[in-house]
Amino acid sequence: MADFDRKSLGHIGEEAAAVYLEKKGYTIIGKNIRIGRSEIDIICENDLFLVFAEVKTRHQTPDTNPIYGSPASAVDESKQNALIRGSEGYISTHPTDKIPRIDVIEVYVPDSEPFSVTEIRHMENAVRKSGKFSKKSKTRRFHNEAD
Repeated sequence: MADFDRKSLGHIGEEAAAVYLEKKGYTIIGKNIRIGRSEIDIICENDLFLVFAEVKTRHQTPDTNPIYGSPASAVDESKQNALIRGSEGYISTHPTDKIPRIDVIEVYVPDSEPFSVTEIRHMENAVRKSGKFSKKSKTRRFHNEAD
């Protein structure tokens, strides 16, 4: 395995995800934003959506079936709840008319070339909040495919 730590790997993935989102037309608002006890990897927006992105970076190829599952599978119920709390907290202090959405972005980095990215997979609306936001956040619902 490459000789660098998980924090460095995470930073590589977050930077790659930010570049990817910018290429898709999003404007990055912030990275590694702490809201209470939650942290949002990337907050970005476009004309319609305010996106809270959780980035998961792994040393594997996208087509492998590792013992621990896909990178996105690491976004368990506890992490999902933290993302929802963090996004609600952000919106309560930064009201918006945009539709809030929580995405998960998988970034794949090979062991052989630790500073290159082989693939990025973007799962839009991967974490869904049921119900409404607090009144301070204009009671907007998270984007739902049925909307």
